[in-house]
Amino acid sequence: MAATTVPQLLEGIDNLSLSSPYAAGQGMKMRSIRFCGEPLILKLSNDTTLSVPFEPTAWGAGSGSRKTIAFNVPEPLFEAFAELEDFCRQLLEDEHPTVQALWSSSIKPTGRYPAILKAKINTSEPRQAKFFDAANEPTEPPASWKGLQINAVIHVRGVYIQKNTIGLSLEATHICYGPPPPPPPPFDYFAK
Repeated sequence: MAATTVPQLLEGIDNLSLSSPYAAGQGMKMRSIRFCGEPLILKLSNDTTLSVPFEPTAWGAGSGSRKTIAFNVPEPLFEAFAELEDFCRQLLEDEHPTVQALWSSSIKPTGRYPAILKAKINTSEPRQAKFFDAANEPTEPPASWKGLQINAVIHVRGVYIQKNTIGLSLEATHICYGPPPPPPPPFDYFAK
């Protein structure tokens, strides 16, 4: 199945649909997202121009293999996810009148720092994300993520609904990354 690009998503946003709710365990319900009748698999960029601002983290300072990864994203990608979230909230308003207040956004707008998109990533088996190098050859996960230039494919699994929060369920399934950026000189202040 080919991944949907951000322009395709924006052009066809009315082709999104949500499934009926189903139990996902621990009191959570899910509603799957479909785009043109298919799962929404979204390619974030055409190259490795996105970056990872810090190492992926496990919830509660744990060391599990399912982690949260953040991507610095350009404004058009930020706006696309804002539109996707708005569309989902509108679809849920009749069933969940408090959706606007309970919504937990997967994006953080620009301010002092670049805009960020957060998703989950499995860094080891059994559901490990697939990793590729700049030549598009399979490779191992990077040893260090901070500052890494990447591209990612995100599976927009759906909308999760809990008692006190509602939001998108996003999972990074494929990561393409290039060589790490060179380290800065130790003291370029004194260099002439």
